[in-house]
Amino acid sequence: MGKQPNDVETIQKTVSLAKGVYVYLEDLRELNTYGKNPTEIAGRLIDQQIEILIEKNVLKRRKFKKSP
Repeated sequence: MGKQPNDVETIQKTVSLAKGVYVYLEDLRELNTYGKNPTEIAGRLIDQQIEILIEKNVLKRRKFKKSP
């Protein structure tokens, strides 16, 4: 069975990382719990950290409209 389509609008961006940071992403990939590849894992970690910052009231949750 295939993966369900993502109903969240996404934007693709390139992020430059220090080699040491990338090594940690590879370590997480080997655990096979955070994602299938370093890019997916980095995205998940960013999502999680933003949620933490919202919970701490550092950021305010925004409402986004779906594009047509």
